[in-house]
Amino acid sequence: PFTVLAICVAMLVRWWRRPHGLPPGPRGIPLLGVIPFMGEFPERVIKKWSLEKYGPIMCARMGMEDGVFLNTAEAIKMAFCDKSEHLSGRPRTTIFKQVTKDKGLALKQYGKDYNIIRKFVVRTLSQWGVGKTMIEDQIVEEAGLLADFLKNKTNQPIELKLYFYVMTSNIIGRVVCGRRHDFEDEEYHEILNNIQKMFSPQLPLSFWLFPRDSTPLIFCWGLKHLPWFRGANNRMIERVKKTLEYCKGVIEEHKKTFDKNNLRDLIDALLYEQQFGKKSKRKVLLEDELVVIVRDLFTAGSETSSLMISWVLIMLLHHPEHAKKVIEEIDDVMGPNGAPSTKHRDRMPFTCAVIQETFRCKIVAPIGIQHYAQATVELGGYIIPQGTMVYSNIWGVHNDPVAWPNPSKFDPYRHISKDGKFFTSNNIISFSTGPRSCPGEPLAKMEIFLFVTKILQKFEVKAPPDKLPSLVGVNCLLFSPESCELIFIPM
Repeated sequence: PFTVLAICVAMLVRWWRRPHGLPPGPRGIPLLGVIPFMGEFPERVIKKWSLEKYGPIMCARMGMEDGVFLNTAEAIKMAFCDKSEHLSGRPRTTIFKQVTKDKGLALKQYGKDYNIIRKFVVRTLSQWGVGKTMIEDQIVEEAGLLADFLKNKTNQPIELKLYFYVMTSNIIGRVVCGRRHDFEDEEYHEILNNIQKMFSPQLPLSFWLFPRDSTPLIFCWGLKHLPWFRGANNRMIERVKKTLEYCKGVIEEHKKTFDKNNLRDLIDALLYEQQFGKKSKRKVLLEDELVVIVRDLFTAGSETSSLMISWVLIMLLHHPEHAKKVIEEIDDVMGPNGAPSTKHRDRMPFTCAVIQETFRCKIVAPIGIQHYAQATVELGGYIIPQGTMVYSNIWGVHNDPVAWPNPSKFDPYRHISKDGKFFTSNNIISFSTGPRSCPGEPLAKMEIFLFVTKILQKFEVKAPPDKLPSLVGVNCLLFSPESCELIFIPM
């Protein structure tokens, strides 16, 4: 009994002890910290604590470990730009290791290898047209194909998410592997459904798996044998494996027809660097690294853009006065048959403002992907110890009442100047910032503008009677709309 008591006391002391210089914040309860108090929308609870008591940089005990939360754009940029050398790591946790094994781009540990891969990916995406006319033409073509598909579904309620997912995945698919799929390709639907289930609100993996990385080793060992945790974990691993198998199959197909003098897409560029590039790149771009790079680009380039397109249409359904103004702008600038173009953006300030206000209100990744302090560092007068988790509360930034008066109101006019011009805001950081920001940001913004304008140019978008989509959304690994159907009526 004395030994057990001593262990319990030691654990309690360890839980309560706060390293010197750490930002202020709540401790919660032993073993679990503040986790039981965070609810379905933890980013909102954290922002409330930040505003009411602890300030823009705060620390909350998550299980047995401390997590630092950054709640303003200034704090996030200070950490991820000014201190990026020390605060750009990824957590060395069970979940991350199972998903990536320190390969790829999104979850790879920060360092020399990461920088080599990121620079290569950014440069290659640019070479294959991302942000340029080449890829814009392909997006417009894909949007036209979607419009033709929707015309065959006239007046029928259509589930939004799957077909938008096919559309956005076709764009990144053209860049990465030089292929697209038909909107009713059932085999491809299975692949996309598998990826979606990795983020699915029907399987709250973040809830079941998070404690394994926030509790002492003895508890981690015990939790992984419990049915709830074991089942959720095994399903996640299986879905990750299926996605990796698909990407590996595409790479193997490319190898059979690879021609170093005729590079067709990003996979060919990867294969070229693997065989003929500088030694530093050949050492990094090994076979399993290529597979995870393709997986990261494919999933990230499909899921988030499709969700944002869905959110824009849903927001306009709830605000018909804004939808009317957007449609008027499309008619005036593009006409009924003109091809959408990013060149139109300067003449369509309200449409751009609606899209940016949707970015502000509906954050697909409310707390982003965790960062990890790879060294002890000073931040805003506080000391962040090595090994600390660092979270960017993007929802908190986009709903900061100082930067955005009455933040709960959907108001596109926030983003229009007095002379009627659209302007971007430094307080919109949907794609994060610093060396771990999303390399596909230019592509995503281009896709969303072109797809939204094409759909609204060709269709009147309605909800089925008494079935207006909810604005509440579902918060899991990503923040997504609830399942809903829309009707597309040709103009």
